[in-house]
Amino acid sequence: MNYYISLYILTAGIIITLMGIMEILKPVLAFSLWKRWAEHRLFFLHGILLMAGGFPLTIYSGRFSGVIFAIGIILVMTGPFVLLYPGKFARTFQTASEEMDQDGEKKIIYIEAVFRIAAGMLFIGSYVL
Repeated sequence: MNYYISLYILTAGIIITLMGIMEILKPVLAFSLWKRWAEHRLFFLHGILLMAGGFPLTIYSGRFSGVIFAIGIILVMTGPFVLLYPGKFARTFQTASEEMDQDGEKKIIYIEAVFRIAAGMLFIGSYVL
């Protein structure tokens, strides 16, 4: 079973890293996509995906398992908030886009992309090392 979880960690790491790179390359597009997704009526499913995607991270045992466990717990604990309050996330994006100029939106995406790439590289490193 640990092999499959390790493979999941590697796959998640690759996907997360690629998403972060795309966000750095096209930050305005990334912000608008996140905003549109948060306003979509099926956004509550994002909470279910966070919980389902974070759970395997909590049972991983290998290199960097403590940090990966912490990331998994954060994802699993964030999921119910997205599931129960999807409208608040949509309003947050709406407020951010109204109160910030494009440079502010870019900064938010850049910061988020750096964390995403760091987590992805950690996952990949956990598999490789």
